[in-house]
Amino acid sequence: MILLGRAIRPTCTKSTLVSQIPPYLVEKCTIECKHGGLVQDDCSCKCGYGFSGKRCELLAKEASFSDKSCGVIDVLGDGIVSLSTYPEPRSKTTFCQWLLQSDDPWTYIEVNIERLGLDGEDMRPGSHCNDFFTAFGEEEQVGPIPCDGSRNVTKLRSKTNWLLLELRSDPYSDTEVTGPLLRYGIKRIQPGSYPLVL
Repeated sequence: MILLGRAIRPTCTKSTLVSQIPPYLVEKCTIECKHGGLVQDDCSCKCGYGFSGKRCELLAKEASFSDKSCGVIDVLGDGIVSLSTYPEPRSKTTFCQWLLQSDDPWTYIEVNIERLGLDGEDMRPGSHCNDFFTAFGEEEQVGPIPCDGSRNVTKLRSKTNWLLLELRSDPYSDTEVTGPLLRYGIKRIQPGSYPLVL
């Protein structure tokens, strides 16, 4: 093809270009948010409770942990989670998060609650426990686990390859308790065990 004369090129702005390009060709965000974080329109991550960092990879409340056992636990097999003082009583004011996680995206984590070790004595009216022990990222949302026996929660299972466990003690409690004793393990997702979502 031979062009004679002056070629006139159309001028266009970024907005007209974007509106003319089919949606499947528009550049996508390449960031991957961890621990349930959501990708925002500006390609940043909005982190869920307990997480911070550019990709929601950090524990947001780490500076407030009151026990050396708290923090990230890379799950490679079976293990135990407890406060470092276990089986002795925990300190009066305890705040701890344990992030159980696996690098393998095709795994989930199971936690057996061997002992809650929470303060269930002399509770406020309408309360199920003076201390709060809560799981985040579990397959079936449980909320704070009661220590009054109203629900028999003995096992937790993660929705994906991580599970965040949080212990908040009642600083005004006079009862000596140990805090939880948990046994965890890792399970591999079997092919075909979950429906394909498109």
